[in-house]
Amino acid sequence: TNARMRELLLSRKSAGEGLSSLESALCGAISGGVNAAVVTPVELIRNNLMTDVKRRFSGPLSVVRHVLQQDGFLGLWRGMAATLLRDGGGMATYFLFYFESKKYMS
Repeated sequence: TNARMRELLLSRKSAGEGLSSLESALCGAISGGVNAAVVTPVELIRNNLMTDVKRRFSGPLSVVRHVLQQDGFLGLWRGMAATLLRDGGGMATYFLFYFESKKYMS
């Protein structure tokens, strides 16, 4: 996702012109956001299984069934705001420093 975002931004620039630090961070934040949308349901299921001291769930599908009954389909993305902050901010920082380091070392 980060590579695709970088390609999209670079296609709008002059030949030989690179991305700014802010643009690198933005690409990272967007890729982190996409990642958050994918992993939030998986983390919700895993966390429910890990904290199930009453043994209500027999496995991942049992958790999915419970969440769908209690909160509906969008309930699978409960907690996405925190995941988005973690992954969006983390990936923005990671890719900012990664590409700035590459510029500095070359």
